[in-house]
Amino acid sequence: MTKVKEVLKQIRKLRKEIDGLQDLIKDMSKNTVTDIVYGSSDEFPYVKRSFKIEGADCEKINRIKMQLIDKKYAYEKAVAKIEEFFDSVKDSEIRNILRLRYELGLTWNDVAIKCDSTEAAVRMRAERFLKKFS
Repeated sequence: MTKVKEVLKQIRKLRKEIDGLQDLIKDMSKNTVTDIVYGSSDEFPYVKRSFKIEGADCEKINRIKMQLIDKKYAYEKAVAKIEEFFDSVKDSEIRNILRLRYELGLTWNDVAIKCDSTEAAVRMRAERFLKKFS
């Protein structure tokens, strides 16, 4: 598999982008927009009145939700592609390091803690392994 490291990095970036879009949707749902519209009563005398309306900007939220769906699809596609690669890796420690770092998005320090190793050691093992595929 060529450019494995790029695919792994893309997975991390897509996950961060998905998290950012989800946060944006939450924030936008909390914010309300207001407007004033004009109308009249439905019975005579038809007197012009103004009405204040409030709500979330659904058009903008829906546009971001569509982006989120696209990013989730791209993420799932990339994960499926890299899962095939992970299955071919015979060394379970390397497989675990790569999954923790790239699929789960942990920091090198967190990966080291989970692998009962040092940050430098897990990083070096991953980099040496990935160099074989570039």
